This record gives sequence, C-alpha cells and structure tokens, in this order.
Amino acid sequence: MAPPPSPPASSARGDGGDGGGGGIGDLGIESYSNPGRQDITVRYTGSTSGGKVELQDNAAVLGAGTSGTQSYAQVGITDFRVVTNYGTRVYINTLGNVGIGTTSPSYKFDVTGEGRFTGDLRCLSLIQTSQRDQKENINDIDKSKPRAIPFKEYTYKSSIDGSARKRYGVIAEDIENDYPELVHVGTDGVKGINYIDLLVKRVAELEKELEDVSLTPGPKGDAGPQGPKGDTGPQGPAGNDGRNGSDGSNATIPILDCKGGEYGVLGSIQVCEGTITFSVMDPKEGKQIDSFTAIMK
Repeated sequence: MAPPPSPPASSARGDGGDGGGGGIGDLGIESYSNPGRQDITVRYTGSTSGGKVELQDNAAVLGAGTSGTQSYAQVGITDFRVVTNYGTRVYINTLGNVGIGTTSPSYKFDVTGEGRFTGDLRCLSLIQTSQRDQKENINDIDKSKPRAIPFKEYTYKSSIDGSARKRYGVIAEDIENDYPELVHVGTDGVKGINYIDLLVKRVAELEKELEDVSLTPGPKGDAGPQGPKGDTGPQGPAGNDGRNGSDGSNATIPILDCKGGEYGVLGSIQVCEGTITFSVMDPKEGKQIDSFTAIMK
C-alpha cells in the first residue's frame, strides 16, 4: 500500500479530552483530498510511530509505525494482506488462496519458505517436485557400498506428543555420519530426517544386493530322499517279425600235421563213456581219411 500523501487538506486535534475541534485527546482526524476520492485517517498524534485507522475509497487499513505505515492489516475490495516491517507476510486473494511469504498464491495454501507442524499433517498424497529442468547435478545413486540403517521403534516425549503412540524410524544421530545429506537441522536446532530420500536410497541399495545374490551360485545341496516306485507301465505293442537271414557256409576246423601243413579237417566228435573220438575228413573229397580216440579220466 502506498503511504498517504504528506500534506493533508484539513486536520483537527483534540485539546485534552473535551471533544472540541474534531479531535479527542491525542487523536487526530485527517482528510486527504486526491483526484476522484477522499480518504480519512484517524491517527494517534502523540508519537511519530503511533497507530492509525485509514479509510480509503477501496480499502480499510489498521496500522502502526513510522511514516509510510510500518506494519498494518489492509482489507481491500479483492484481497486482504498483513504487513510487518514493510513486508507482506500474509496475503489472501479474491479466489480465497492464502499466501505466506508470497502475494501471488496459486494454491489454497501457498507457502514460500519452510514450515513446521507440531501435530499431524494429513493429506491424500505427498508430492515432491521432480521435473528434470528443476534439478541439477543429476547422477545415478551409488550402490557400491550399502550401509546398514539402524531402524528403531520409539515414542515421542509427552511434551511433544501426548498420544504415546509407537512409531518406527531412525535416530538422526545414528545415521548423520553415513548419510549427512539426509539430516536437516531446523532453526530451533532440532534435527529431522528426509524419510523419502532415505527410503529411495535404501531401495536402490537393496536392488544391488538382490542382483548380487541372484548372480552368485549357492553351494550344492544334499541329495533328496528316494522317491516311491512308480506303477508298472502298460504292455507295449508286439514288434514286427524280423527277416530270415541268408544261409551261412559250413564252418571247418583244420587239423594240422607235425610240420604245420593241413592234414585234414575235423569231421565229427563222438563222446562215449571214458573216450572221445575225432574223425578227420578230406576237405576236397569229403571222405573220412582218419580218426583217433582219446581216453578221458
């Protein structure tokens, strides 16, 4: 809001409490004539940093401070704002969007800067900015040296959370040496954990561990017990009869003389009680040419 013009068109100040002259005590009423409008200000005149109420043609202002109104609340036709030390801290636009630290809120509650809740934060989903052009120093997560994360169960002190509800998580001091990027220290000195980044980091490391396990063959296991005997299978069909083979030549066993020459061939062997008789045949004429008998003991 622009500060009011310095030279008033008219003004009046009280004389100590009788209400005369348009003022009461140290209260002053000032009227500013601007083209097309006339503003009225009620100001405490006992101090240069006193409070004032200003009625404009399009807004009402309740403020205090030095020249230019250091801090004030302004109700306008289309918006509402709270200013401290010349800066807008809270702003509500015509759509009902509330801005903290911004005068152009795009959401029902739009905060520029950090926030803190001492109670539960309820939402249907939690969305983090993830667009590529909003990031830099983009690299794959280092999975080569996974470190154990000491997860704990605990309750908060009753001065912080009187519900005594059991919770699960980590202690900042337990991981700040291995994962310093996950530990955040608030303006009050209290340490907090970025759990989304913590879980994403741990999932990436577990993926690497599972990949290593799947690629490493384990030791050979013991042989399992013998299974039960299976049922007898059905009788197979009879095979086709084989073809008759061709007649073979009669085999002959040569009988050699003392010089190694062929004397004849074995014709027959006759076994009797105590003797065995061999006949010698002429292979060319097929006639018996000799025989000899051996005594069996």
